[in-house]
Amino acid sequence: MKPARKTDPKPRSVAVANTRASDLDKGIAPLDAKMDDLEVVWTHVPLLAGISKDLKKVYIDTSLDKVITVQGKQIDVVKQLTVHELTEYAAMQGGLSYADAHGVALTAEHALLKTQYAIDENGIAEYEAYFLSKEHSKDCENCFAPADIYPGPYEASGMMGKIAKPTS
Repeated sequence: MKPARKTDPKPRSVAVANTRASDLDKGIAPLDAKMDDLEVVWTHVPLLAGISKDLKKVYIDTSLDKVITVQGKQIDVVKQLTVHELTEYAAMQGGLSYADAHGVALTAEHALLKTQYAIDENGIAEYEAYFLSKEHSKDCENCFAPADIYPGPYEASGMMGKIAKPTS
């Protein structure tokens, strides 16, 4: 008789929790339904993007473009960041540290670039350089993430003070 399986007390995003690593290489198809349900909000986000605690909004920093060109292809930044944020959230809820969850989310983003846009490693480096050039937002003294943003990455980065205080 098999021993009883322990249940994980932490909630998980169903769309991402049911996504196997091999699915990431196939274009992140299981995330598409969840992405359609999210409201995209352009605002100040010190870490460039984030997801609301209730998983209903993806926040994207106003310094970013909606579309960027990499290797002659138009990349949908909203879709890329939404995949990243959903994956990162699910990985952290599954028990990974922020650093490890961020790595998993980057892997998902890169898989999407490779499968949907046929971007190679040089293009991925170009894509990453775009975001690194925008990181000044986290240094903005009067820029705060929305009060309902998922705080995991901010806690891990020592940036809890960069989340706006809730207003009644």
